[in-house]
Amino acid sequence: MNYPKTHLLLLLAAIVVCAPLWLTEWLPMVDLPQHAAQAAMLKDLLVGSSAHSDVLRLNFFTPYLFGTTLLSALMTFMTPAEASRWVVAASMAGMIFATARLLSRCGGDIRLAPLTALGLYGFAFHWGFLNFLVAAPLGVLAISFLLDRERVVVRDYPALAAVGFIILFFCHALIAALVIGVHLLRVAATMRAWRPLVIQLAPLVPCGVFMVFWILLTRSTEAQVAGPVVWHFGTHRLTNLPILVLGASSAPVMLTGALLGLALILGGFRPTREILRWIPAVVVLGVLMLVPNVLFGNAFTYQRFAIFLVPFLALAIDHRPSRADRGIGRFQRHAAFATATLLGLHVAIVSLNMVGFARESAGFRTVLSAASPGGRAVQMSFQRRSLFSPMPVYLHFGSWYAAEKHGIVDFSFSEFAVAVVRYRDEQRPIFPSGFEWTPGAFVELSKSPRISDYRYVFLHSRLDVTDTLFANLTPRPTRVSEAGPWKLYRVETKRSLANAVLDPPSAARAVP
Repeated sequence: MNYPKTHLLLLLAAIVVCAPLWLTEWLPMVDLPQHAAQAAMLKDLLVGSSAHSDVLRLNFFTPYLFGTTLLSALMTFMTPAEASRWVVAASMAGMIFATARLLSRCGGDIRLAPLTALGLYGFAFHWGFLNFLVAAPLGVLAISFLLDRERVVVRDYPALAAVGFIILFFCHALIAALVIGVHLLRVAATMRAWRPLVIQLAPLVPCGVFMVFWILLTRSTEAQVAGPVVWHFGTHRLTNLPILVLGASSAPVMLTGALLGLALILGGFRPTREILRWIPAVVVLGVLMLVPNVLFGNAFTYQRFAIFLVPFLALAIDHRPSRADRGIGRFQRHAAFATATLLGLHVAIVSLNMVGFARESAGFRTVLSAASPGGRAVQMSFQRRSLFSPMPVYLHFGSWYAAEKHGIVDFSFSEFAVAVVRYRDEQRPIFPSGFEWTPGAFVELSKSPRISDYRYVFLHSRLDVTDTLFANLTPRPTRVSEAGPWKLYRVETKRSLANAVLDPPSAARAVP
């Protein structure tokens, strides 16, 4: 195998799959604005420039630490939107190269690594699970060390392995749990005596202590974490797998999967007979079929693991042409071209959606530019859907104000136990978790005297709903800017006026 040529192809695949990220200013990822806001608030609190240090506090004992910290560091010399784009691109490229290492060191075929690109614009991307996406390639890399054919890392370097498991916990607890699951199944499959078993399980103890302590601590103090477990079992878990992987919801998804499978078969690829190479795929399929939908207050728990399905199934495939394949050698020669064509088509569709989303969301820049920095705002989206995304991508879009202009936007992820930046207990907002899905609740919630804490209202609605929304506010909020469905209102209260930074000149607030 020509490894320099293969590595060049991997680099090309990484560049191609990341290219669509630069076709739009705002990425169509539902939770990304909230994560960007978290990173910006973290940076402001660390450098002492936050105007809201009396409202916010830091929380470093969280399994969401790594992704938020990385994004915050990049924001020191990039805009939040640019930093977010680079972090997402790094996670995508990381998945491709981590998969390549997994295949090359654990008996797979490194030529299958570019197929990872198929799952990078899937469910986890569209929902914007940034910390999960950042931790995903680290999880694949960790599994490549656990299954490495040349050395048993946990046995030979137990202290290093223990540190690695702890690092994975602080990157993302779900990724750490996945890697631990793979390790436990591998130990069970290769167990021959009790003594080696103890040696291989010992490195899990420190990470297990961290996990148990965090769960007990948060369950005792956070109502969200102590919430009910929701399973949602059904045949949809199996039939929706292609949709979770490819991130679309139409018939072409099934066609793409069928054509890719046919290309691999014609190319001489067959399921491996090595049991150990099936372990990651078995674990992730078990997660996708058996893990709850809502666990510890975390929604869409099992769905996000679909990003691992392509890399782990690739590990379970060998290039082993059969005798029957000799009669279709002509098709085998074109299998690689057909596979590359499918990947290119997938990226092309993603690119078209990015361009469309860039045009659709451009108006938000107008209203964001009209807002002065450092204020507190509330966001309401009555039309959460986009023509160019399968998810409610405008659900948290107003949080870009907190990311770019050092403010606070409610509803905020600072309400959640896993957030790096939390609200102080005595400063919890009047717009709680769930408000983002029921913006009409603003009518009643705005009766609170604490409405005076707020300076702006970011509204996304194609209809004029202000007469109903602002019925309890006197004087009525003033429209500062408008662009398409986006509208920015300034709350006219004595407290907000006293604490406000002057708004930009009226010329900058003109409606296009």
